[in-house]
Amino acid sequence: MKKKILFFSGSRAEYYIQSPILKNFYSSKKFKTYLMIGGSHTSKVFGKTVNLIKKDNLKIDYKIDLNITSNKKKGLANYILNFQNKVTSVLLNLNPDYIFLTSDRFETLSVAIIAHILKVPIVHLEGGDVTEGGTLDDNSRHAITKLSPTFGNKPRL
Repeated sequence: MKKKILFFSGSRAEYYIQSPILKNFYSSKKFKTYLMIGGSHTSKVFGKTVNLIKKDNLKIDYKIDLNITSNKKKGLANYILNFQNKVTSVLLNLNPDYIFLTSDRFETLSVAIIAHILKVPIVHLEGGDVTEGGTLDDNSRHAITKLSPTFGNKPRL
């Protein structure tokens, strides 16, 4: 029986890093691959980068289409809360064996938190990277890595 792996992409930058890996997983005999998108992929403000994925002819299984209505603390906190509610529904319905995350965005951290709570093992690409000059992204990236299981305790892909 094939293992289920869910990829999440929240931005153009994440997608460019993931796309060659994602394409290999789609052709895998060991995995049933799913793709969930959100964040700037669905935002008109950021160019609706979902079109890049469509251009590559990849199936989008789950699309979390929420608009950030404010860049103030409360607006962003509400966005994250709504985003996590939708991610929770996807993970509970799909029940993946793994989730594949890339980079350091706050949407990706939100997905990692829900996956961790639901005990879905996280495969985190770029864990341990450091942004030159230091940014808030470093904190998110390192938190995602901390939520990912160590390969010494969990089975490898």
